[in-house]
Amino acid sequence: MPALRHLRTRFQFWLLTLCLPAAIANAEPRLLTPGTPLTSFDDGGLAVADVRAGRWQSVELDGTRLRIGGVRALRASDVEVAQGDAEASWFAFAATSFKSGGDTLDLPGAALFGLYLVDPLRREPLLADGEYASALEQPVVLRAGLHVPVTVNGDAWMLTTRQRRQADGRLLAGSMQLIATDSGGRESVLFGPASHMAFQRQELLWLGDLDGDRQPDALLKRTWLSGQYEYLLRIGGRIAFAYVDTDHPYQGFSSGIEESVGLQRSRQQRAAPPPARFGRVALSIDESRWNAWLAKPATSAVIHYDQSLLLGGETLRFTIESLPMSDHTTDAHDSSTVMWGGSLLLRVHFRGRSQVLMHLGSLDGSGLRLQADVVDGQPALKVEFMPHYNNGFEHYWHWSGEDTPRFRRWAILHSQGC
Repeated sequence: MPALRHLRTRFQFWLLTLCLPAAIANAEPRLLTPGTPLTSFDDGGLAVADVRAGRWQSVELDGTRLRIGGVRALRASDVEVAQGDAEASWFAFAATSFKSGGDTLDLPGAALFGLYLVDPLRREPLLADGEYASALEQPVVLRAGLHVPVTVNGDAWMLTTRQRRQADGRLLAGSMQLIATDSGGRESVLFGPASHMAFQRQELLWLGDLDGDRQPDALLKRTWLSGQYEYLLRIGGRIAFAYVDTDHPYQGFSSGIEESVGLQRSRQQRAAPPPARFGRVALSIDESRWNAWLAKPATSAVIHYDQSLLLGGETLRFTIESLPMSDHTTDAHDSSTVMWGGSLLLRVHFRGRSQVLMHLGSLDGSGLRLQADVVDGQPALKVEFMPHYNNGFEHYWHWSGEDTPRFRRWAILHSQGC
């Protein structure tokens, strides 16, 4: 009987391995960054039930090995929320109104994110817990001219990059693709271009075969020009995203329909919110002038605007430049968090450092207003703009001298009319 049970177990494992690629093709992978409330995935309480049923897994990177483990426990999320009346100012109600944003996965400390990849019929995780070896000896930074031979599940592949160029020969931002070519010359696009995006670094962290289909699966980290980054996990031809902002800015949303103001803050955010009265000095750019810079697509980097403000005896210099970007409409792997992005970069130059604050597209409803003030003895910035007539934004930054001195994202507030 023990031998029979062993044979049955081996047969079940073989059958699961055989069917796994097909099952993954019908499943939708989802990622949850550490500390993020499960409510972002909740559907009538099913997310919590999924955790208790062991349907979530943790993903860690240990050297060159990807470690996947089961997650069954919950903890309080890293997010606190506050709700107020639409008539109140953004932060007037917040000081005494924050409460827990709900539960999250109790992930290991080294986890990159939680993974939900479940057989839609059997309602069980499609990947077995364990360690998955990488075909890479070390992470690979994507660059033009890349050629890296790898062996995945016994098969030889060549990793290369493909990109477009600007008129002056420089790389077109967001156009780089990572290609895997097998020994027969058949190509597979592991990661496509990213429309209207620009990255300071793209790093292939892991490459292997998670689902046994003898095709490369991969984990990529893309770091934006403005410092945020995102993980892209490719498995069975599908891509899942996990967005990370280590500045942990306040996040606010107000709706004219719901007549309410909602605010989120991270437990890692130790600073008080921006003051209601802000703007010792300011600059403004007319909507028509801004949009004229976008009317004719730039073929190379062009500085359209270069102005300075004097704040507390120090000079803050601001530039706006066109950066030609990829505009792929097919086969693109765009960030799920980018909306109303565009090819105009807003930079600040201060204390010997240059920093991209954000990249923007066209304006609709008003121009862009940039203000500066001194808060708690350090410079702070505020940018107001409307990318859509019914949607306005306020972005705040505050200078920090910790680690690498720079302006850190402080708050991002979104107001929607109706």
